Amino acid sequence: MPSTIAGRIAFAMFVVFVLQIASIFILFFTNPLMGIVVIIISTILAGPIFLVTGTLGAVFEDGPKKAIPFIVLGLGIAELAMFLYVAFGFEFGG
Repeated sequence: MPSTIAGRIAFAMFVVFVLQIASIFILFFTNPLMGIVVIIISTILAGPIFLVTGTLGAVFEDGPKKAIPFIVLGLGIAELAMFLYVAFGFEFGG
C-alpha cells in the first residue's frame, strides 16, 4: 500500500480502473454496442486523470511502493493510445 497521498490517489484510480473494466465486461454481454460507447467515452475522461495521478504517485513514492503508480501511469498511456487510435484511426482511414 502506498504511503503518500499521491500514491494512495493512484491506488484509488487503479481501483476505479478495475471497476471500469468490470462494468464494461458486463455491458459486453448485455449490450455490446453500449460497451463500445462506454469504452470510447471512458478513455477520454479517465486517461488524463490516470496520467496525472500515476505521474504524481511515481514522483512522490519511494522504493517498491512505486509499482502501483507506474501501473496507473501505464494504464493512462494505454487508454489515451486507445482513444487516439479510435478517434483518428477510423476517421482518417488508418
